[in-house]
Amino acid sequence: MYPQSVNEFVAQVVQSLDESGFLTENDVDKESAIKAFGEVVFERWKRGDDLVMSEEDAIKGMQLSIVESTMKQLMNKNMIDSIEDENGEQVFFLTEKGKDYANKNL
Repeated sequence: MYPQSVNEFVAQVVQSLDESGFLTENDVDKESAIKAFGEVVFERWKRGDDLVMSEEDAIKGMQLSIVESTMKQLMNKNMIDSIEDENGEQVFFLTEKGKDYANKNL
């Protein structure tokens, strides 16, 4: 999906996050972390920047990985679903189960 240099760098970042406990502590699956950091690092690569992880990039990647993983978990629990809009973007919405849960607990 990404150039080899990006994939290799992302693999190192995700391995470090796994070893540090970030993935477990935040209930993030590796696939979500790879996707999130892939997006962040690929942007650096497209700009011609060195493949280094700035603090800003690390924070953005961690935030995206948590959101991505949480969305997957909610979809797996049938709390949310998604459709593709006219621009090809994925749009999420609450299912009936999600609405019931929100009405009872929020």
